[in-house]
Amino acid sequence: MLVTEPLPPSVRAVRPGTGDDPTSVELHDLAPVVRTGSVADIGQVRTLRARLAGLTELAGLTGPAGDAVAEPAAWAVRLLDRASRDAPRLTVAARWHGDLAPWNTARDATGTLWVWDWESCEPDAPAGLDALHWAFSVHRETAGPGGIRLADCLTDAAPHLTALGAARRTWPALLRIYLAVTIERACGLAAADGGWQRLWIQPDQLYALTGQADDLTVTS
Repeated sequence: MLVTEPLPPSVRAVRPGTGDDPTSVELHDLAPVVRTGSVADIGQVRTLRARLAGLTELAGLTGPAGDAVAEPAAWAVRLLDRASRDAPRLTVAARWHGDLAPWNTARDATGTLWVWDWESCEPDAPAGLDALHWAFSVHRETAGPGGIRLADCLTDAAPHLTALGAARRTWPALLRIYLAVTIERACGLAAADGGWQRLWIQPDQLYALTGQADDLTVTS
């Protein structure tokens, strides 16, 4: 079923730093917290692992393009493995939007937040992925893929993670899961396009981000 509704004439673009960013309450309304669970038992993580397994199997099967995505996909699997070790249990939301970014949101004259492009939505996801994606997307716009600092993204998302009930000690694991999503999506696009030439991010930049994720710690 497809439900559509036109945007009100009074909508304005949501731009970071103007006070229009989604609030913690709005993030919870979009993706309400429903339970806690182990990383291995979270539906979104299971389906992510399945997609990554398909990408790693492309090595040698589809020529250079397959080899080019198999290695980054293996980095993402390693990130998920570490997340499972470091965070026995996570707070879980009913869903996550999947692409909650300034270019997919607006506010009308009453202040109501409008959100579209839900095609990346997945059920049963770690709470806070949308907050991290928003922060990552803002830094992507301002600094470019080579200038993104995961620690800064985490700092920006921290108030929302706290409000959603995500324990501080689990934040590095949550960010590693998010980065694994980013890598998997980039690999999927590269595989479909036959290479990385036209993608917004390159393997060396993804590798640098995995290094940042490896080094990331938070104080309790």
